[in-house]
Amino acid sequence: MIHGPCGILNPNSFCMKNGICTKKFPKEFNPHTVATFNGYLHYRRLDNGRVVVIKGNQVDNRWVVPYNPWLSKKYQAHINVEACMSIKSVKYLYKYVYKGHDCAHVLNNKSLDHDEINTYLDCRFVSAPEALWRIFEYSISDMSHTIIRLQVHLPDNQRVYFNEGEERVAIDRAAQRDTHLTAWFKLNAEINEARQYSYVEIPYHFVFDGKNCKWKVRQRGSDKVIVRMYKVNLTSEVFFLRLLLLHVKGAMSFEDLRTIHGTVFNTFREACYRLGLLQDDIEWRNTLTEAVATRMPKQIRQLFSIILTLREPDDPLHLWNTFKDYMIEDYIHHSMPVVLAEQTALRQIESIINQSGKTLTDYNLPTFDQLLDNVLENDDGDIQVFIDEANRVRPLLNDNQRNVADAILAALSEEPNNENKHSRFFFMDGPAGCGKTFTYNYLIAETRSRHIRTATAAWTGIAATLLKNGCTLHGLFKLPVPILETSTCNVTPNSIHGRFLRQVSLYLLDEASMIPKHALSAIDKLLQDICNNKFPFGGKVILMGGDL
Repeated sequence: MIHGPCGILNPNSFCMKNGICTKKFPKEFNPHTVATFNGYLHYRRLDNGRVVVIKGNQVDNRWVVPYNPWLSKKYQAHINVEACMSIKSVKYLYKYVYKGHDCAHVLNNKSLDHDEINTYLDCRFVSAPEALWRIFEYSISDMSHTIIRLQVHLPDNQRVYFNEGEERVAIDRAAQRDTHLTAWFKLNAEINEARQYSYVEIPYHFVFDGKNCKWKVRQRGSDKVIVRMYKVNLTSEVFFLRLLLLHVKGAMSFEDLRTIHGTVFNTFREACYRLGLLQDDIEWRNTLTEAVATRMPKQIRQLFSIILTLREPDDPLHLWNTFKDYMIEDYIHHSMPVVLAEQTALRQIESIINQSGKTLTDYNLPTFDQLLDNVLENDDGDIQVFIDEANRVRPLLNDNQRNVADAILAALSEEPNNENKHSRFFFMDGPAGCGKTFTYNYLIAETRSRHIRTATAAWTGIAATLLKNGCTLHGLFKLPVPILETSTCNVTPNSIHGRFLRQVSLYLLDEASMIPKHALSAIDKLLQDICNNKFPFGGKVILMGGDL
């Protein structure tokens, strides 16, 4: 399997973005296979002089895509197969396997009592591969260990489940039944041997009898047990209770947990400080270490921001340097340079802590380098690539395509006001194959060669892939699902995404005939809001296209 070729051999390849291959080809020659920090392998690629000719270009081992010969032969297809070398892959597997089935909204219009109503049915969409998997009853996953989740709650704050109208009965019943935690207190009071274990160590030596609500001595299976406590809110007192339960052994009551060296403290937080559990940022390192095993980069950035604003660690810079590689994984995955990825992550973090009146400087974190900030403001990449592309395509335009392009460029040359000579809203109609996408991509190259920021989107993901840097309208404008008459986009003017949308001068929106009117209304309101401009769509130049 050979990639491309792309790069200088084929700058128009689908994998090229801003003049760089998003798949990072060609690879480097390598005498040995080496595992990297992020779990990716640098495969052995020998510089043995062997080349083949692909599309008129000579390619060598640097262009070979990792594959499995058996799979390629069995399925008669190109299949990229990579070795997985990191435990981090597990969280991505579970994210996709267990996020739920694909859904489709079906609109059913009926007339009841002379009123027309819209009834949305939540339907499950089953693809052919999933149907085959279900028919043959293949398992989704296997478990080698029993996962025991321990309850964590403040005194008289355990969860109580009840049917409507039976609240008092449920409360009385809960008062007579022990939880994992209160049963542990009683176990320590009754059995001396149990006092040598912390709360999270007990399940390895005892089994919880759900019927009688008490811990009993474990007879077997301790090597096949994994224990965890439920996650709790970082801002609440229960967080410090959970922290104490990880370290204190043999406690017989909640008061016992708050008693340190004979002194009973009023709160669990004070007890944690007295034990030294919050010194040197140990707990925050443990919290982030736990998060990187199961959470996505965006969630880790949010957690780090919460720790900064609500807990004020002693050395925020050390925490950032220790965990920043995990906070920028998503940016690196999309081929963003490391330095720019760090700057982007810091922007995200600052946007969160700004809500508490804080800045990066308050925590001694790196501030934006002005040069890098300018690069982030204008992501045009290598301008020469766009200049060359525009010069190559311009002579190929037919008269209609050229008229569209000239009208758009003329509108971009004017500021939005009541005396505009040119319209700022356009629709390009034409059947499939007439060159609408060709015109879009020319405009992208032409505008970026002039340092004009352009955003491209389509109503469906498949159509978006035909546009350079294309995405869906839901992704670009953060449209809700479903879209109603009162729906608004999930973007605020001062957010990073709001800032990006404000800097865009030209929006290219394909498949316009499929866009619901409520979606267009929400986009119009959003652009007017973030641009502080009451002209339609905030005064932005809009080119829509599609088949009418």
